[in-house]
Amino acid sequence: MYQKMTKCSNNRNLKATHNLPHHRHRIPIPLEPLKDGPSMDPKERIFLEAAERGDKATMIRCLQGPNPVNVNCTNILGRSSIQIAADNENVEIVELLLQQENVKIGDALLYAISEGVYKIVEMLINHPSITSEMLANGWAKSRLPGEESSDYSPDISPVILAAHCNQFEILQLLLTHGAVIDKPHPLSCTCPKCREGIHTDSLRYSLRRIHTYRALASPAWISLTSEDPILTAFKVRFI
Repeated sequence: MYQKMTKCSNNRNLKATHNLPHHRHRIPIPLEPLKDGPSMDPKERIFLEAAERGDKATMIRCLQGPNPVNVNCTNILGRSSIQIAADNENVEIVELLLQQENVKIGDALLYAISEGVYKIVEMLINHPSITSEMLANGWAKSRLPGEESSDYSPDISPVILAAHCNQFEILQLLLTHGAVIDKPHPLSCTCPKCREGIHTDSLRYSLRRIHTYRALASPAWISLTSEDPILTAFKVRFI
């Protein structure tokens, strides 16, 4: 399962940790799986550590010269520099990285939405590599093999995450860029798409429905998309 949901959700794991008996020794476990492969290149390590610290000068030096570092390189947790910068809410570093050729946005957009940083979200969705379809249903399809993050389920699109977190301004921004949330088909539906989803991966199919219904029931989504939010709130229980 995906080990990190959004920071806007309740951190039940931390609460459960405090209730552990005092005589037990706690063993630290990484929240994300380590990336397989050879050891990191020293220059990439310096570059990614600079992204973590917000050291713009060091990052510029790594990106320039005869042997520039790969802007999409990742650390042992599989996170790229732009994802790290977005998670750290560092607007200046994100702006620098977006100027680099062939930079991959990846889950940086989800990190920015989760943190509620409107400026970074706006910068990311205005990047040429991001389309309106990718903000909603096309998000999972846009992910290449091996790009799936351990932090977010591929069924969590930017617009669904913004609705989950009740990020009103960010959700409105996504809506103005054409993002939509389609109501799931009834459980009894036997259309080819539903049959394929059930037979291919029934768990992911069910999770997708749960994530979508949760987004449709969020106060932010109802307030921004309904002509009568009060009436819609009463109708939500019947969808």
